[in-house]
Amino acid sequence: MNYPLKYLFSFILLLILAWAVWQIGENSFGWQNVHTEKFSSIFKRKNPEESSFAPSGSFFEEFDGLPSFPITDGEIDGGLYVIPNSSPSLSKVVLVPGIETRNFILEARIGRTGNRGSVGGLAFFVRNEEEYHLFGMDGIGQFVLVRYTDGRFIPLSEDVSVSTSVRPGRFNVLRVVSTDEFLEFFINSREIFATRDVKEQDLGGVGFFVDPACTLKVDWLLFSRI
Repeated sequence: MNYPLKYLFSFILLLILAWAVWQIGENSFGWQNVHTEKFSSIFKRKNPEESSFAPSGSFFEEFDGLPSFPITDGEIDGGLYVIPNSSPSLSKVVLVPGIETRNFILEARIGRTGNRGSVGGLAFFVRNEEEYHLFGMDGIGQFVLVRYTDGRFIPLSEDVSVSTSVRPGRFNVLRVVSTDEFLEFFINSREIFATRDVKEQDLGGVGFFVDPACTLKVDWLLFSRI
C-alpha cells in the first residue's frame, strides 16, 4: 500500500473513533446539542423519559406527533419565557405539568429582574403550594437552597453568602441532580453544594419559583429522568 494513503486512512479512522466517543459523552446526560437561540416548541419530548423546555410563540403544540405540556402562567417576550410576580407579599410556584419523579437531572438558564432581594429559580419535589424545594438566586449574587414546609423555609445549605458562581444581573445556569443517594447543585457548571441527607426526598413535580416584586426569565429548561 502507498504509505501516504495508508497514513491518511489511519487518520480518518482515528477521527471517526474520536467522533463516536464524543457522541457517547454528549448523550450520557440524556440530551444532545440542547442550547440553541431559536426554539420550536414549549416541550420537545425526545422519548417518554426525556423532555426539554424552550419558549416559542405557542403555549401548547405538538412536536414529532407527541403532545407537549401546556404552560399558561407566563408569556413569551423576546424569545424568553417570562414569569412575572407583581404581588407585594406572595411568592408563587409555576409547575411544569406532566413531570413527577424522584431521580432526575433538572437544568435551566434563567435570569431575574426586580427587587434585588427577591429570589427566582427552580422548584422541585413540589407536592403542593405548601411543600416544595427551591434552588434559586437573588439580584445581589446569593444563591438560595431551601425546603419549604409547614409555612417556613428550612435551609439545605447554610451558605447564603455572595457566591462567585452567581453572575448578578445576568443569566445563570442552575442544575439539580437527584438520585436515591444524593442531591447535587450546580451554578454555571460549578458544584456549589451536595448532600447525602435525602430522607425528605420524595416524588414531586418540577417548575419555577418567583418571589414578590420579581420577574423570572427562562431561556431554556432541560429535564431527564435518571
